[in-house]
Amino acid sequence: MTPAEVEAALAEIDRLIDAEDYDAARDRLAGLPPGGDALAVRKLSLSLHEGGLDADVVMVRLTQIMRKNPSLECARALYQRASNWSYSSGRSSPSHSHPPPPPRRDE
Repeated sequence: MTPAEVEAALAEIDRLIDAEDYDAARDRLAGLPPGGDALAVRKLSLSLHEGGLDADVVMVRLTQIMRKNPSLECARALYQRASNWSYSSGRSSPSHSHPPPPPRRDE
């Protein structure tokens, strides 16, 4: 797959997750080549939305990804969503005292 095809597939996965079509999103994820932080974020997103992982666990994993790749916008967006879910469920959220790392400025 070309990088453009992977990006299109990731965007489609985002749409499927937002539409709550988790089976189709899972099938689409399975068809992508393994590896990459953007793919890992989509897998975390699917697990979060399906209820397979708690928001707190997702935020910890996203923090690890953002430390490696702080400019990955999909990770920051999912971190915000997970933080909001954690907060709305009445659970403490690490984002209240530990926000995601700021994006790096290219030198």
